[in-house]
Amino acid sequence: MVNSDIPTIGQSLTGDIEYNLKCMSTTLDALHALVYVSDLETQELIYLNQYGQSEWKEKNPSTCFHLQDKSQVKLCDSCTRQDLVNKDNQSTGVHHSEFENPDTGKWYQAQAQAIKWHNGRTVRLEIAFDVTEQKQLEHQLRTAHAKAKPNANTDPLLSCLNRRAFFERFESVFAHSQRHKFPLTS
Repeated sequence: MVNSDIPTIGQSLTGDIEYNLKCMSTTLDALHALVYVSDLETQELIYLNQYGQSEWKEKNPSTCFHLQDKSQVKLCDSCTRQDLVNKDNQSTGVHHSEFENPDTGKWYQAQAQAIKWHNGRTVRLEIAFDVTEQKQLEHQLRTAHAKAKPNANTDPLLSCLNRRAFFERFESVFAHSQRHKFPLTS
């Protein structure tokens, strides 16, 4: 059964702005992602969903860069603001980035886009997902690879280079001799 006081797709919603705002806010607050809107010129924070408020421990920041640090007086080093619009102040599309919150050490993967707000000003809409666990796994993998690489080229019994290392080095030496036209043996 459809509730007659809830507008459906295609119905005019002109007189029901409060309802629309509640629907939008409820939807955005349900996401397990940071969602915020800030003025592109002044960096004034216009909207921050509940996840963003709880994750960033800030209920009423005045600008987007105050999400990371209240005492900060300029844009973040990782800010993508300049990439969101062209010289004519037109949106350049969705911009993807990753950044680390210096206070918490958490990593976020973000999608930001410049859009026209209801009052005509250009705003930044950003959605950021916590990818800290993924970054930690990547770091563990790089560390394990760095430890394993020397072992892959060394004979454990003799502690000298093995057959794999020979062929890796031989390829570059052979290519060098071909390029410079000198023989490998005399």
